[in-house]
Amino acid sequence: MENSSTPNQNSQTSGWERLKSLFKTPTKEAEAVSMPIGRLMFEPFGIFADKLKVFLRLGGIFALASLALALIFGLSAACSLEAGQQVLYCANTDSFVLYFYIPLKILLLAMFCVAWYQEVFAEQRISLRKLLCPKRQDFGFFGFLLAFLVLNAVPLLSFYLLIVRIPNPDWRVEAAYFTLVGIGFLVPFWLMRFYALAAFVLAQEPLCPFILLWQKTRGNMLKILLSVFLLFLLLTMILVNYGAGMARLIQSNELLPTFISEYIYSFVFLIVAALVINHCALQKELLFEKEPANDD
Repeated sequence: MENSSTPNQNSQTSGWERLKSLFKTPTKEAEAVSMPIGRLMFEPFGIFADKLKVFLRLGGIFALASLALALIFGLSAACSLEAGQQVLYCANTDSFVLYFYIPLKILLLAMFCVAWYQEVFAEQRISLRKLLCPKRQDFGFFGFLLAFLVLNAVPLLSFYLLIVRIPNPDWRVEAAYFTLVGIGFLVPFWLMRFYALAAFVLAQEPLCPFILLWQKTRGNMLKILLSVFLLFLLLTMILVNYGAGMARLIQSNELLPTFISEYIYSFVFLIVAALVINHCALQKELLFEKEPANDD
């Protein structure tokens, strides 16, 4: 587990300088680092277990804020059920409120991730007064999350372009079209090799150059894929099983069980967010535990 020993130096690095560091070219090719698959797959859970008390505090507060946000905008998970629509105010899913709700939801998630990283990895206790007050660092990670989510949505664009395409009688044009559009389906897999960037953003350090990260993660793609697959398998199992339980709670048509189910839903989602941040921080630690990330 890393400790930010130079917070003043990190805070003096401007956002523009950090962005420019992404495109630096290393003076020499970096050696690939073999990341232990056992640590990649299971250590995020170990970190979470060790810091369970911290999560109960942060998760409890941010889950309550997420619940309030969902209820205000009428976009709670319970609104997906007919019984929930009878108890809660539910907005139309194609309403303009989505343009306000989604950015605010992502900002709240970014604030939780920043708070979790600071308390767990930087070992900086955050007061309750400052916890839900957006800071510059929160907005910085908010921008990173937006870019990350947009890039991961590229396969959806590729899928749409394949659906609406008009077949061309020339097989060469068809082959070129399928090749170009098909590249979009590979983007999320390429992004897995850059997950450590999230830890650099959260630590407010100069960002590691793309080329350096690409070189250091050579030969680790399958390990990263398996560890991420484990996280998303856990997410799917939890949400599917909890969704069934939530449906039974909401069927009672009572307000309190509906609130409780929505709160637990937000709480569980934050568990997965904490595990993902643990994974990103672990990648950063394994790749750069022997040398600085921006050593020219």
